[in-house]
Amino acid sequence: MAHNFSKKSPEENERLGRELYVAKKYEEALAAFTEVRSSFPIAQKVIQLTTYQVVEKCNESRISALEGRVATYEKLGKLDLALADARRIIKFHRSASQGYLRTGKILRLQDKVKAANRVYEVGLERVTSTDANIKLLRAAFIKTRGVIGSDPFLSLPVEVAYQVANLLDYKTHLRCLRVSTQWKELLLSWSKLWQEVDFPRITRKHVNRTVVKSCFERAQGNITKAVFYRLGNGAGAHFLCLKAVNLRHLEVLSSPGEDGLSGMVSMARRLSTLVYPKDCEIATINVVDVLVRAPQLEHVDFPNIVPFDGPGTCVFSDGCITMHKLEVMKFEGVKIGLFGSDCSKYFPNLRELTFISRQADEDGRFTPLKDFPSFQGFKKLTYLKLSSIFIKKFPDLPSQLQHLDLSNGVNTVFETSEGVGLTRKLPELTTLILSGCSGLTLDTLRPLLVGNRKKLVTFEYDSTRALNSQDILSMMAKEGTFTSLKNFRTHFHLSFSDECAESLVKIAPNLRRIGLAFTMITGVAIRTFLEKLEPNLEYLDVVACPISVDAIELARKAGVFVNARGNLP
Repeated sequence: MAHNFSKKSPEENERLGRELYVAKKYEEALAAFTEVRSSFPIAQKVIQLTTYQVVEKCNESRISALEGRVATYEKLGKLDLALADARRIIKFHRSASQGYLRTGKILRLQDKVKAANRVYEVGLERVTSTDANIKLLRAAFIKTRGVIGSDPFLSLPVEVAYQVANLLDYKTHLRCLRVSTQWKELLLSWSKLWQEVDFPRITRKHVNRTVVKSCFERAQGNITKAVFYRLGNGAGAHFLCLKAVNLRHLEVLSSPGEDGLSGMVSMARRLSTLVYPKDCEIATINVVDVLVRAPQLEHVDFPNIVPFDGPGTCVFSDGCITMHKLEVMKFEGVKIGLFGSDCSKYFPNLRELTFISRQADEDGRFTPLKDFPSFQGFKKLTYLKLSSIFIKKFPDLPSQLQHLDLSNGVNTVFETSEGVGLTRKLPELTTLILSGCSGLTLDTLRPLLVGNRKKLVTFEYDSTRALNSQDILSMMAKEGTFTSLKNFRTHFHLSFSDECAESLVKIAPNLRRIGLAFTMITGVAIRTFLEKLEPNLEYLDVVACPISVDAIELARKAGVFVNARGNLP
């Protein structure tokens, strides 16, 4: 059907031209766009007759019609005419990106990549940063520049190049800035690359204010994580904590002084994670001061706390602090009595708690705690690790606990007359690790395993001198089959033999990882595991076990990773 474009308004012709273009009627679409272009007077004459707003409206319609003509000429294969119209778009509106994008595309179709790159470069100089297509223009410029210079990094698509750069550490980013001006411009345009600052990798000298300020500017003020070492007078760290309003993760790898840490965390209002160095001591009173000044913290890690006053004395007072946001707390060196008999009132929403204590006196002897804190008040606690603690009875634990770790030298003495077991069962327990519990009995262990046959995933026990492996496995067998158990480990248990291995595969038929270092199993146990657990079995730890080389090779040929260093002949 023939169209009479002269009787239609410019807006109707433009809309009709786009519809014809979509319908692939390019000749008719070209006529429609040409009629729109000829409907407006030359801009210089309009300036003499009407207002600036009218001129702008005329130019916008003219540019839109020219864009339609460029696209149509491109489909018709008339690239010279398309290039002429694309350059007219730049002439009418030099600060808009459309003309540069259209012109560069046509030049690239004509294999004039260098000329296209020059057009994109001029466009980046003239187009405002608020333009909707500024990122497309920058990406086109980088891509054509990479083709010209044969730079493999610049020739990548922008999204891929960013993913590559994101895999590098902060110091490597700084080195990349010195490769070329193009690399520097590209890397600095990605502010997210500079949001996590690792100062120990930047310099071995003290981190001063100048270094911190330059990192702050690269991230455009949006630093979210900082790792400090050699603070000097602390001016750089204080500057960052004060200026970086989005700082959420802070690691201090050297001592900032008694008041330095408290001052930093009090300025960083959005700080959620604080990690202190393991080789630097911090007094309990300073720990309390930090917690009081930063109630917004969600994760704290103090691996080397030294006592401030008498052993077992609570330095917290009622009402001094309540940290509702704190979810993860790791304290090492602290005496368990630091928080009194009920620490849940200070941290009501705690999810993970690690206590690695130092209760030994000057002679290296441990004194049992009389007033051991209760953990039943924690309504959200799911992870609990207690280490190097000497207690007379098993601690009161919350029923929702999922991970219980009593390891690394926990010393327990359970009296037979009182408190031998748990006051409640742990139906949600998935991980149970018992190491060094010298006084552990079946009466204590049974409540931990009752009802967990379908949920327990990891079970580890070492050096439980009051029990042998056969007793533990017999007790588990009475409970039934542990279908969910995937990881089993017991080290330094000479009572674990080939007969125990036979019992184990019946109790836990879905095991994948087994650790039996320093036990008395032989190649018979290896064959039992391969027959009963294949193909689920993935890992075997049989260090210092009397197992032949043939049995080990048999397991490896079956696809099992075997750790067999130091095996007995």
